[in-house]
Amino acid sequence: MSERRKKGDDFDWVEARWNCSLTTVFEKLKAQVKSDVERIHAKRRSQDNEIEFTNNGHNFVVSLSTISTVHLVDAVGFTLKDNEILVTDKRDQELFRAIPSIDDDGDCILKVADKECELWQVRKKALERLFFRTT
Repeated sequence: MSERRKKGDDFDWVEARWNCSLTTVFEKLKAQVKSDVERIHAKRRSQDNEIEFTNNGHNFVVSLSTISTVHLVDAVGFTLKDNEILVTDKRDQELFRAIPSIDDDGDCILKVADKECELWQVRKKALERLFFRTT
């Protein structure tokens, strides 16, 4: 998290939380995941698998497919739900749920289970096994 900073009694937590709305965080997460996919493409040029980003509005998917047979190897989906972001695998099974909030420093975070996570931590949790798959 960020360096601990003291907030006075006049800290506008309502404004901070408003700016950390589900839609705002989802759109930011989507843009960052797309950027992650672009970065991993640059690193994996000679791989036999291809990683793709597909945007469907209220959900987006990162998929790993073999280039030669166009076979879906794995995928991670992010779906905007009523009060949370649902992250699923290629079989649509839940991996985890993320709920926007603000931490004690007033920073926008996502709660995954009972853990407070920054966006990069959520992206890593969802995408690491896809990006760095060895088989």
